[in-house]
Amino acid sequence: MDARTKWIPLLALLMGTSVAGASTENDIKDAAKAFALALSKGDATEAKRHATSDETTTLMIDTLSPLIIANNNLRTAAAARFGQAAAIMIAGDSPGSLMDDWAKRTDAAIVKIDGETATVATKEAASNKPAPSGPATRPQESPPLKLKLENNSWKVDFSGIPDAAALKQNSTLIAAMARAMNETAEEVRTGKFSTAKDAKLALDQKQAVIASHTGARGRGR
Repeated sequence: MDARTKWIPLLALLMGTSVAGASTENDIKDAAKAFALALSKGDATEAKRHATSDETTTLMIDTLSPLIIANNNLRTAAAARFGQAAAIMIAGDSPGSLMDDWAKRTDAAIVKIDGETATVATKEAASNKPAPSGPATRPQESPPLKLKLENNSWKVDFSGIPDAAALKQNSTLIAAMARAMNETAEEVRTGKFSTAKDAKLALDQKQAVIASHTGARGRGR
């Protein structure tokens, strides 16, 4: 056996390992990106396809999806009536915006794999560099996205989030906030408000009433 023939099996093994590792990282990034894109639109059904099936992750998706849809609905209505800057002022921040930003940055993210679990983080977060100036919800200021293998596929996993109990407790409040956004969006479309500030004030008042009622029920339990 000459030297070239001797090294062929070893080279094949090393190349196979390298390709498998790259494929695994791509699979993880693809899952994270697909999840983020789906949730950014409030598409719960599609988001669940790329998420673990545990109770907490499912609750997170089911709770946030209607809020994201309502926020997007309000932004669209307000932008058509008052302009994009006013729409952002009225609708405020949304988890959907964060997820959309995540999706755009996934391809350049850093993947770390530990057995059947993995994390996806932007380069800034992975290196602990200070985040550049920008919106407070930019992904590099957020924890890495966690994934794990479920049924031989990589899935986004929120089962370990520390505020799962608070999310469950506030699910009714979040649903009511989403309804208030949808109501305001419809009022904007029908021309009820003369200015963007009027629309913002109306939404703030609705949300204040919701919060006070929810707080009163909580104290009564």
